[in-house]
Amino acid sequence: MKPSTPHLHPRRHCNKPCRAYRPAAFFALLLSYAVLLLGIAGCAGPVEVEADLREINVNVEEAVIRGYSPQIYVHPKDSPQRELTAVMMPFYMMQSIDNPFHYGKEVSKIFWQTWLKDEVFKTFEFLETPSWPGEKAGISQARSMGADLVVGGEITTFLSGGDLGDSEMAVRLKIFDAHSGALIWSIAHAGRLNQRGTQDFLFFKKTSKLPYEPMYAITLALAHDMAKPVKQWMEKYREKEQEAREADEAAREAEKEKSQ
Repeated sequence: MKPSTPHLHPRRHCNKPCRAYRPAAFFALLLSYAVLLLGIAGCAGPVEVEADLREINVNVEEAVIRGYSPQIYVHPKDSPQRELTAVMMPFYMMQSIDNPFHYGKEVSKIFWQTWLKDEVFKTFEFLETPSWPGEKAGISQARSMGADLVVGGEITTFLSGGDLGDSEMAVRLKIFDAHSGALIWSIAHAGRLNQRGTQDFLFFKKTSKLPYEPMYAITLALAHDMAKPVKQWMEKYREKEQEAREADEAAREAEKEKSQ
């Protein structure tokens, strides 16, 4: 007796002729069952699909909604005559929240760091104080530090929704002449970040990937936007200085050619 050979796919014995095996029809049947099962699961609740976005570089500022560009109420008539130094003082928090000075200081530090990166001023220091010093005292301290300008202002709206709700912030930026105390810049700007949460579809639930800290993203966006007009003002002096250097260099080259 020959030993029986095991079959991975047992043969089917029938009296009628057997139909040929068709892969396309088989997979179509499987797909139909899969759609049916997903539909049943969708009735019970959405199927969550997660994706790891840690390897993707996302510009958090793109998610921040700004309904308008920075509103400039006061600005200098003349361009600077030299490179100016500045001191950043903590923002005054007008919103009624716990520990307002802490949040005002943290927001102003993000502005300070952003403007340092954007090179708005060549020399830009931060005024460390245990509490909000007030505009007059802040200007006086900045003057004693040898600064030409004082950057400060007020946070008029500060609503942090975290992961559960929308977040919003509005800032009124002020720049003073440290020597005279005169207000030379007044700029207002606002931004918000909507908590889009989840969007339900037939079979899947899409989860929105917001920045890990909405208020940081809003502050960063506002700081970049509000830096532009002030930097453009400072660039006017830098362009004149560059033109003067190029003119001096051309004059020296011309003198060398004459002497030769």
